[in-house]
Amino acid sequence: MYFVKLRACIEVVEQLRHSEGCPESSDDIPKADGIRDRLWLLFEYPESSKAAFVVGIISVIIINVSIRIIVILIPSTTMIPDVISCSCR
Repeated sequence: MYFVKLRACIEVVEQLRHSEGCPESSDDIPKADGIRDRLWLLFEYPESSKAAFVVGIISVIIINVSIRIIVILIPSTTMIPDVISCSCR
């Protein structure tokens, strides 16, 4: 039963990769002719090389740290009015 569920999950992931335009194998990755093409491969296809994989990991880490910093700093910088001490008559 577990393997049937696992196969269904794998099929869903493959459909998602296909719909997003991910290459199905390393043969589908375009060849780099110049420096511009190499830079594009470096950022667009993490599976194209080890350096591209490292760049992808670093990008995810930077995004993660940025989100955490924003979540930590937002509550301390927002001003909440002190409604309790306001004397209303």
